[in-house]
Amino acid sequence: MAKLPPYDASYHYARFLSHLAKNRTADHSAAVTQLAMELFGGLGFLDEYAIARFHREALVTPIWEGSSNIQALDMLEVMVKKGAHEAFLDEMVALIPEDSTPELNLAGSKIQETLDHLGGLSPERAQWYSKDALTALADAMQVMLLNHLAEFGGERYQKLARLYSIHFLAGEPYPAWALEDDEVWYPLKS
Repeated sequence: MAKLPPYDASYHYARFLSHLAKNRTADHSAAVTQLAMELFGGLGFLDEYAIARFHREALVTPIWEGSSNIQALDMLEVMVKKGAHEAFLDEMVALIPEDSTPELNLAGSKIQETLDHLGGLSPERAQWYSKDALTALADAMQVMLLNHLAEFGGERYQKLARLYSIHFLAGEPYPAWALEDDEVWYPLKS
């Protein structure tokens, strides 16, 4: 059943999460199809190959779902006016065990640092940083969720959390060990 105004805290939290997911998914789809076009070389631009169409469709995703700037400003609004980030912080902190991994610690610090930074700014200045905050929060959440999936889905998810953390949170290139780890590339291989 659709919710009607006045909306409750769970609605605003879902709204907050949807901005993180929509924006980052759109960014990643454009990056993946761009890489695919590069791998295809000059053929990637030809209409005979689907990759050109996939890339065009991926590029329209951030516009169709609302530009990154609109997503970021709406995320900021739901944080400032409705406090939706508090539930996010509580849920993410609960995913960090006492014997935490370096990637979870980095993700937790990134969330706290980002929220503290935005909270210490005037609303006008916060708008300037909201797009970067949107990306940082989404990336940190991804690391947390991948690591959480490791509890049920096995070590592969922890490796993926480590790789995501290295590349997107720490800003470093993917490590060479990932190339040689069959579990990362072939999850169904026995």
